[in-house]
Amino acid sequence: MVSRDKKGHFIKGHKESLGNKYRQGISPWNKGHSKKDLPTLSGGRPLGAKDTKKRDTTNYKISPERREQMRQISLRLGIKPPKVPNECRPRGEKHSNWKGGITPINEAIRRSTNYRLWRKAVLERDNFTCQKTGVKGGILRVHHINNFAYFPELRFAIDNGITLSEKAHIEFHKRYGKKNNTKAQLEEYLNTNE
Repeated sequence: MVSRDKKGHFIKGHKESLGNKYRQGISPWNKGHSKKDLPTLSGGRPLGAKDTKKRDTTNYKISPERREQMRQISLRLGIKPPKVPNECRPRGEKHSNWKGGITPINEAIRRSTNYRLWRKAVLERDNFTCQKTGVKGGILRVHHINNFAYFPELRFAIDNGITLSEKAHIEFHKRYGKKNNTKAQLEEYLNTNE
């Protein structure tokens, strides 16, 4: 039984079983199709509505013939074709949105796996603690002791990195600028008491 107030509105916290009265006239997506007509993913499971949210990742290698076959069946049935796994999509110059490699080299380096591993190694070495303030955690930046641009051979050297809080990092660059940063400047900055 559903609780309602005098005006007939539902009382908060109570639910009504609506049944199928709002779904009348809507037929299921697979009505009138046998299982053999429906496209399947790896393991023989039919492609359904759940597959639009969660992709079956057990078999990433789909042959072009099978992909085309699934696309044709999906078009015939009027349902959305399954997504192509990332490893089958064209990359680089083969991609339709390729613009001739316009990403700046510094941006590409800072997004690379080597850079992420270097940053993680420096943070772990410094125990996720700002070396200026001694505060652990918070928003941390990994600063290159010798400048990133002028010392390319030291970009991924763990000894060339130091952990600073966001505030300390901004303060350092306000004081010494963003170019030609050296170890002497950093030592001077760390020894000042402010």
